[in-house]
Amino acid sequence: MLALRYLLITGGMGMILVAVGILLHDLYHEVLYRRALAAPAGEAVVPQRPEWRWRTSLALGLLAWGPILLAFAIVVGNPHAFANSSGLVAVSKQYRG
Repeated sequence: MLALRYLLITGGMGMILVAVGILLHDLYHEVLYRRALAAPAGEAVVPQRPEWRWRTSLALGLLAWGPILLAFAIVVGNPHAFANSSGLVAVSKQYRG
């Protein structure tokens, strides 16, 4: 279960990083486009106007929370440690005799 939890967290964080990477890539192309527009007329070829992929990034960013929340819902621990802290073991030992 611990491996599944870490796999889900890693997948969710990876989706968020891909969404940020898409936006950074689009920002890079926007900067190149603006530089080409600011250059004198004969020096640079003006590329096509870049389109921002907000929907794709937003979808990936929002969908990434699914695996992350699912991973945080998985509780991995020693069941005996939880029983000792709540006093359940002491009560069950009393009734055994």
